[in-house]
Amino acid sequence: MDTLKIFFGDQKTVFWSVCTAATALVVIYFVIIPQAHAFIDVGQQLKQLQGRSQALNTKLAALQAEDENADKENLQVALTILPTEEKVTEALITVQDLLAKSGMALYTANYTTQRTKVGSGFTLSVVAKGDMNGVRSFLSSLDSAPRIFRVNSIDVRSDLSNHGVMDAEIPLSVFYEPLSGAISTGNLDKPLPQLSAQDKQLLEKLTGVLAQFPESASGSAVEVGKDNPFESSQPQPTAAPTPQPTPLEVAPTSTPSASLQG
Repeated sequence: MDTLKIFFGDQKTVFWSVCTAATALVVIYFVIIPQAHAFIDVGQQLKQLQGRSQALNTKLAALQAEDENADKENLQVALTILPTEEKVTEALITVQDLLAKSGMALYTANYTTQRTKVGSGFTLSVVAKGDMNGVRSFLSSLDSAPRIFRVNSIDVRSDLSNHGVMDAEIPLSVFYEPLSGAISTGNLDKPLPQLSAQDKQLLEKLTGVLAQFPESASGSAVEVGKDNPFESSQPQPTAAPTPQPTPLEVAPTSTPSASLQG
């Protein structure tokens, strides 16, 4: 025991030096180093926040520079051409207007829903009366229609009761696209998306198309030469001097004189 006391007494300075060094190492490892890492992380987070703040300020300035009215008009044009709902009545109005401008009269129409690979849509099968020039003109006018139409097939027959008049049965696919979930506001860290020159050119073209069809946005009644199937059963004036049409349904087929598949 006395020997130990003498030993620790002689090595007292060394012992306390070792204890102090060990304590310092523990403090450095468990306190100072973690705090240094935390300080570095906080500095990096501050830099990221500053960068995002600058990006948001830039985006805010871009948003303030945007023409809100022009953006609303462009959105209205896009949603008119490709609406979020079926809007069957509006589509039928458009088809009737195109037929009338082509010198044809809408005779019957039939509507069925469908789901295609390119999106949602429905089939609007119309039967119209007119000559072959009118059929060609109608098909050509679909390219500049205020809705997206696709011709599935064409069946043209001669009207045996009226020389020179053709019955054209044309099933049309009409497309729309429902909004899926919430509209994304975009990545906050990226610049505000801008319309390209091609996008602006397309919007100008579509705006010009819609200007020729003001009724596409007015929702006016469908005026065909028979009862309106979408509103009331009151008879409407005939669109052209054609035989009195039957109630709205696909007319019975007769022996075709010409058949075009497209």
